[in-house]
Amino acid sequence: MKHTHTILLSTIAYLLAWQQASHFACAQTHTETTLCGTVINTATSKPLSAVRITLVGTETGAMTKTDGTFCITLPVQQALVRLRVQRFGLAVQTLEVSLEQQRIKPLVIRLAERTFEMENVTVIAREESRHSEGSTVSRIDRAAIEHVQASNLADVLQLVPGQLAQNPTFQNEQQSLLRQNPTNADANRANALGTAVVLDGTPLSNNANMQSNVTILNAGPSSLPPFASVAGRGMDLREIPAANIASVEVVRGIPSARHGDLTAGAILVETLAGAMKPQLLLRANPNLLEGDISAGFGNGVNESGFNAGVNIVRAQDDPRITTDNFYRLTANTAWTQPWVVSAQGTPTLATTLRLAYTTTLDEDLDDPDDRLFLRERFSREWRLRTNLNGFWKFNILNTSANTASMLRWTFSATTGEQNSFFQDMITRSDVFPITAATPRIGADTTTRGIFAPVEYLNKTTVNGRPLNLYGRVEASHLLTFETNSTSAPFALKPMLGVEYRLDANFGAGRQFDVLTPPRQNYSVGERPRSYDDIPPLTQLSGYAEILATGSIALDNANRPFSLVAGVRYDNISPTSLTAGRFGTTLVPRINASFEPIQGLELRAGYGITAKAPVLAHLYPNPQFLDVVNYSLFADSAAERLVVMTSRAISTAPASLRAFTTEKAEIGINARVEGFRATLVAYNEETRGAVGISRLVHAMPFARLRAMSFPRNAPPILAPEPMRLDTFLGQYDTPIASRRIATRGVEWTLDAPEITAIRTTLNLSGAWTFSTATDTALAVDYGALTRFANAPPRIGVFLNDEQRESERLVTSLRVINRFPEIGLVLSWLVQTIWVERDRFLALSEIPRGFVDKTGRMTLISQIQAESDNFKDIRRPFDQRLLLTEDRPPLWLLNVRLSKTLPAGLQLAFYVNNLLADRPLYFQRRNERFTERNIELFFGLELQYTIPLEAN
Repeated sequence: MKHTHTILLSTIAYLLAWQQASHFACAQTHTETTLCGTVINTATSKPLSAVRITLVGTETGAMTKTDGTFCITLPVQQALVRLRVQRFGLAVQTLEVSLEQQRIKPLVIRLAERTFEMENVTVIAREESRHSEGSTVSRIDRAAIEHVQASNLADVLQLVPGQLAQNPTFQNEQQSLLRQNPTNADANRANALGTAVVLDGTPLSNNANMQSNVTILNAGPSSLPPFASVAGRGMDLREIPAANIASVEVVRGIPSARHGDLTAGAILVETLAGAMKPQLLLRANPNLLEGDISAGFGNGVNESGFNAGVNIVRAQDDPRITTDNFYRLTANTAWTQPWVVSAQGTPTLATTLRLAYTTTLDEDLDDPDDRLFLRERFSREWRLRTNLNGFWKFNILNTSANTASMLRWTFSATTGEQNSFFQDMITRSDVFPITAATPRIGADTTTRGIFAPVEYLNKTTVNGRPLNLYGRVEASHLLTFETNSTSAPFALKPMLGVEYRLDANFGAGRQFDVLTPPRQNYSVGERPRSYDDIPPLTQLSGYAEILATGSIALDNANRPFSLVAGVRYDNISPTSLTAGRFGTTLVPRINASFEPIQGLELRAGYGITAKAPVLAHLYPNPQFLDVVNYSLFADSAAERLVVMTSRAISTAPASLRAFTTEKAEIGINARVEGFRATLVAYNEETRGAVGISRLVHAMPFARLRAMSFPRNAPPILAPEPMRLDTFLGQYDTPIASRRIATRGVEWTLDAPEITAIRTTLNLSGAWTFSTATDTALAVDYGALTRFANAPPRIGVFLNDEQRESERLVTSLRVINRFPEIGLVLSWLVQTIWVERDRFLALSEIPRGFVDKTGRMTLISQIQAESDNFKDIRRPFDQRLLLTEDRPPLWLLNVRLSKTLPAGLQLAFYVNNLLADRPLYFQRRNERFTERNIELFFGLELQYTIPLEAN
């Protein structure tokens, strides 16, 4: 906290000095661009008063007067602006306005009682070039979320270019995958972990999630636990209900310096707040039942605004399996209070307080028909989040111009509890020795063990109590300079911010009865472990950014440009302002755009993003090696004896730092005679991402022998060992050695409406190339199980999970709008033109070996190919070298939204209308598999209490 206070005081001192300098810089006339218009009621054609109009992504706005008119002073020069228009009793509308057209034709905004009765309703994602958040931003407004009938945030993301349409599901954890093809587990998880989910200005954190399990070598090192968990991954998007979302912005390019602890991008979610009619929503499909009720009072602009809602979901992906269920309950409230209101009717000092409670249950209950294994799993979680954000707009120059400075703040606290459970009937063909000894890390303990029964029931629980704290204070100021009588003013908007994060876990951890442990193999065991001794992860950050806008005189015309340049500094678990326990990062970001001719914008960007390591990677569960020194299982229990030596291995990585992504992109935005097009080419490379690797540990131990065998007593062992031996044990550890390279092209094309048939066309797509590699070598741990006795040396190879993938996908949306009857009908034709992938590093030739002492030795290619190392070559199926190259695949979906009398609204959809699921013969395993999603349909009914809107 001392460091935070120091930065805050420095920021205040900077602002005071800034004020003195600004008096001289802005001595000339302050010129602004003003947007004016009128808002009327569609049904009555009468002007509407008390309508709130705001610039999307800012607090700048206005309220309409009694005659329905308004004027907004734009903070910077813009050719296009997006407005959000809302009034109690009427549907919220978001529209794009061209300032050039408004100089010719006055702006008239028509509001309707319900969304699909508006003429300009948008039911697709819109590509934006946002100054405030970054480059390449897809914005999805409330109308599009309603039309897609999303149940959670994951359903909303399918509107983003390059994303595939999916059937709604709650069966498994839902993760994002931005600008990257599926390659391998580590790469996919790194992308999801590096995608920030920002809810109402506050980043949601999964850094303290420790709901993990030790695989004990029954599965691969990257295997997921038997219960639902996103530990070490991104947020589970199932937990965020779509019914409470007002808008979503997906930042895939270079983000603003404001956004940290991310690599792939950011998903900015804004929830509903303020006035709205009470409404009830019911949604059903073969796998899901959902209900939502919400209401809001007061506009939150010149009076208090209050909003509350409750959402409940029950999902069952297969109705025939009644033991596999998912439940979600969310309740949220938002109170917005404008403390100071300007003469224009907009707040200059306002705060919003939000409270949100979420509880989920993902269960796979004991099947009554399964009396053999008695398997049962569940994950139960609750979370309470408090969020306070606000802003103060003021004028540090004390001039008569509109307020040009702003102080923004966000503070959040999230607490909760996670409980995971699984049970299995452990059955073995023979007795199995176990020990309860718990040595210290790096020490050996030799004790008498016991023989476990051939069958017992194991019950394991994992309890986590994460705590996430977040705070940010940000100051900005707008400086405007006159250039000449014909050019637009040149504007500078500097921004400074400080940020603090804390992630901790005080849970009881992973617990079980040491005498009935989870299944153990190959002398690798485990012990209960508490989380309350794990130190918290803290991050102290500062950032600075400047936005410059203006125009350049070119061919007797003013050509607008913009430049956003910033830098961000992150100190992870700081020990001082310049050093952290897990390192520091200093990353630059820059975005620039220029319009050389009217309607054609060129833009480019470069930046680096960084994601801090999470607690699950910094403090993984330790591993235990339990080797048998002596064992005798006599017929008489009194004569039995087993002696075991145990060693605890720390699986924590020696040094773990933030992994980074270097981003570069160029793009074109074009507007010609009603057509809009965007084209973006990008290249991204992630370095130092964390993956789970399996290593070998050499453990010397003594083989003991018995000197005598007394009756009704255990054997008496000789004081000297029979011989010394070495056991090669296996353990899993996080290693920051993964690299992910992605390059590609994204595009969108919007055609003007064909008025004769009230139809618009939208074409989007992406051509993506992704490669996932590993700079670390992998031990052939399978050799320890392929042979009856451990070999004298084990081969070391390149990671065999390295892959590359290519995919070309287009999505054509045909949208029919009939606002007179409140009907929107949309068709999606999605085509996967190219889908191919292959392994990169499969080889039987080793790069080195590990001997019985655990020492690794690297060898040359010539040595590896010689007969001297033939014994450590790794056989594999040569079919794995083949490339899977799938033929084109088509998908047809249809969605319908219709307003009905008495406040009702009906929505219906069918996915894969043609039920086209062609078979593809997989070359690598010579099996057929079905492609495409299943035929699926859903129905939604929404009721809004009809209230008069004059």
